[in-house]
Amino acid sequence: MGPPGCARREIAVTIAEFQARWVYISVGDLLRAQIEEGTQYSDRIDKSFAAFTYVDDDIVIELVKRAIDDAEHDKNSWIVEGFPRTLAQVMVL
Repeated sequence: MGPPGCARREIAVTIAEFQARWVYISVGDLLRAQIEEGTQYSDRIDKSFAAFTYVDDDIVIELVKRAIDDAEHDKNSWIVEGFPRTLAQVMVL
């Protein structure tokens, strides 16, 4: 957590690299991957990016949940950057 420009991403990546068996999860990377892969969510994500608005909570929550489940399945800890950003995401977390 921190204000804009405080290098949150760099700090999260450094922590994940420093700690053995930690996975760095970036919401932005997850969303961009959906667009590149042309998944069921790609159109909705692309429209949100074009309008400079938050991507719908249901999409973000599903993608983060999957990434966390994958990390925990492999017995890894995780650190998430870019989540939560809305009240709905806070409540799920």
